[in-house]
Amino acid sequence: MASASTEAAPWAVIFDVDGTMVDNRLFHRDAWIEFGHRNGFPITAEYYSQKIHSRSNEANARLLYGDDVDSRQVACVDEEKEAIYRELFGPHLREMPGLTELLQELCDAGVPCATVSNSPHSNIGFVLDGLEIRAYFDVILSVSDVPLGKPHPDLYEAAARGLNVPVRRCVVIEDSPSGFAAAEAAGAPYVVITAGADPEHLHKAAGAAAQHPDFSTLTLAKLAALVG
Repeated sequence: MASASTEAAPWAVIFDVDGTMVDNRLFHRDAWIEFGHRNGFPITAEYYSQKIHSRSNEANARLLYGDDVDSRQVACVDEEKEAIYRELFGPHLREMPGLTELLQELCDAGVPCATVSNSPHSNIGFVLDGLEIRAYFDVILSVSDVPLGKPHPDLYEAAARGLNVPVRRCVVIEDSPSGFAAAEAAGAPYVVITAGADPEHLHKAAGAAAQHPDFSTLTLAKLAALVG
């Protein structure tokens, strides 16, 4: 169902996964709290919000274990935490209202789409395949595919290259401060989906082109207007 060709596409849309396609923020929080219980770290909801939320698992592993943590230990942290998350969230997996309808509208109009995440490919696949929407995306990128995850612009720049569309003509759909910062650093206009966002972080989206509660109020025409 993804667009047949991205050659010379005039514009594109790049979707974040966590908190944007699905409202899973509290499940990631609970997974980190449970990871802390199992591994002797007193992770609280406040600590998660201030130190862990929206950062890469590598950054969080270094936060917990120190900067000299090796790649094997980072991989173990990543695997354990994300397995806990999928176990907790699996029974509750459902899309943000209007997501599939918007994806179909973009597909019908020939607008190429990508999806990116600071999460590993296992989590991206968990969402895309669980919602049966993988076929809508021409490019699918994890933090493991770029040198630096959000808040750096690498993911959005790489997705734009994969779509063969200038990043400034890619509308980004986001929900987190690291995503807002990454879109701004890449020079891409971005739209905030607020239903899955932490309300305390929305003030950091001052540069957003628009905010919508979910996808039910976001249309092809509204997205197209953001790139002229």
